Amino acid sequence: SDEVAEVFLSKLRESLKRETVSTVENEQKSQEHINTTNEIRSCQPTSLSTPINTIISPIMNVVSPSPSSPLPSISTIITKTTSPSPSMSSPSPQPSSTTTTSCNNNNKRKSSNPITNPNRFDGTTEEELSKRLLSDILQPNLDIVFVGINPSLYAVHKGHHYGGPGNHFWKLLHMSDLIPNAFTADNDFRMPQYGIGFTNIVQRPSKAGSDITKDEITAGAELLMQKIKMYRPKIVAFNGRGRF
Repeated sequence: SDEVAEVFLSKLRESLKRETVSTVENEQKSQEHINTTNEIRSCQPTSLSTPINTIISPIMNVVSPSPSSPLPSISTIITKTTSPSPSMSSPSPQPSSTTTTSCNNNNKRKSSNPITNPNRFDGTTEEELSKRLLSDILQPNLDIVFVGINPSLYAVHKGHHYGGPGNHFWKLLHMSDLIPNAFTADNDFRMPQYGIGFTNIVQRPSKAGSDITKDEITAGAELLMQKIKMYRPKIVAFNGRGRF
């Protein structure tokens, strides 16, 4: 038991010794930290050098007298911050060449717009053309009769079937070998000698086929049936966009 007591006392002494050493080290570190802090504080200025210092407002750029209490060194930072820098300086006015150029470009665009022909029908109004009729080109026993929805205003103005300037009917008719030569709308009256005729479901001209009503289509279909029975062509070819 004496040996056990001695071992216990020995371990207790070692433990106390370690605690004492640790406490001393902590006190030394704390003292060093305090000394360092005091040194830093001693290096900082405690008051401004002159009593009539001024502060520059970073927003309004107005100089105001400093308060009576000592100011920290942050005033110096504010003064430096409010000083003009190259990046924050007001930009110099740009020359107006860009605006002038853009205006000139706009004028060029406006002048380059295509101008529609105000005298497309040689002075005839669309209302006057809508009252005209385009005669059929029919005779008995033709090989084929082309049936359109109704005449266009341009066809009525020219007095020929498929006479519009952008109409490819006559070009395709020649490519199909139904006619030997590349005729135009001005030659439509010659087509019966090649077994070809022309008529329309509705006789009233319009700017587009969609301007024709269903009632006009129904009435025109009855008249067309009478023509077919009368002239008895071998083939009837409807030329239009799904209005039949």
